[in-house]
Formats: sequence, C-alpha cells, structure tokens
Amino acid sequence: MGSVSSLGHSAGVRERIICAALELARTVGLESMSQAKVAAQAGVRQSHLTYYFPTRLDLIKGMHEAIRAQLIVEGRDVVSAHVKGQGASLESLKSYIRLEATNHHRARMLLSLALAASQDETFNAQMRQFDLELVEHLRFMFREVGVELPAGYAELLHVYLFGSGARRALLGDDHVNDCTEDGLELMLALLQRASPHD
Repeated sequence: MGSVSSLGHSAGVRERIICAALELARTVGLESMSQAKVAAQAGVRQSHLTYYFPTRLDLIKGMHEAIRAQLIVEGRDVVSAHVKGQGASLESLKSYIRLEATNHHRARMLLSLALAASQDETFNAQMRQFDLELVEHLRFMFREVGVELPAGYAELLHVYLFGSGARRALLGDDHVNDCTEDGLELMLALLQRASPHD
C-alpha cells in the first residue's frame, strides 16, 4: 500500500479527472466527451486516466457517483441548519427546490447518464437505485423540517424537478421561466397539503 502522501495524490488526481469530466459533459455533452479530452482538461496523461477509469463507462460511473454524493450533501446542508436550530425551515427547503427546478445542467447530465446506463445492465441497475434514493432523500429533507411527505408526493416532486430541468435544457431559460415558476408554485402548494409531524 502507498504512503499517505501518495494516497492523497491519488485522490487528488482522481478528483481532478472527475471534475474535468463533469465540466466537459456540461459544456460539450456526455456524448462528445472522450477519455482523451478529459485527460487534457484534467492536465493528466491519458494513461493516468485509464489507470483510474479503464473504460469510458467506468469514467461515466465515476461521474454518476460524484453527482450522487453532491446531491445528497446539498440536500443535507439545506436541512442541517434546521436540525442545529439555526433557522432553516420549510421556506429554505422550498428555495432549494426552486433552485433545483431551474438546474438544467444537472438535468442534462442526468439524462445523459440515463442514456449511458441503457447500454449497461449493471449501470442501469445503479441508476434505478439512484432514482429511488432521490425520492427517499426528498422525503428525508421534508421530514427534517417537520413535514411528512407521502411517497407519492415525493415521487411527483422528483418527476417535476427532473422534467423542469430537462425542459429548461431543451428550450432554454427564456422560453420556460414563467411556466416553470407557475408550475413550481402549484407544486409547492400541493406539497403544503402534506401533514406536519405530530
């Protein structure tokens, strides 16, 4: 096993590769992203990239894990202030949802990952599990601010967030701003019908 410094260096190279891949996928699309382009963007030799991610699919799976971790951390950050008594509330959660509904970069990435997953049975199973985790994570976030969100409501919100972001990616911000805001207000009104904790 390597020394602590070499392990830290390994983690840094792997992270740089993932960050470069995510940036390239955001700017040129996952379908146009190659390992050579990612290596150049990360400032590493392609042999370093293939050491960590032997195939393009391995790299895509690494990107998926990074996105998954980011979503979980962001959601936990929103509710952690409430748990610590620092004032986060249902309103801060609504603000987070409003932000996610307009995140067309993330929606584009998730759509690209879903398409890539359709080519690999194992990755497809991971993406299906990820979808279920996102629904449960929404329920957790609402529960932490005192609202018991029924599973059907959480699924509806999840579909809305994903669909809204995908629409934005397809049509552009100028074409969907008003529709997204109106739809979001209707969605939030529906969510307010969820019963608070006793």
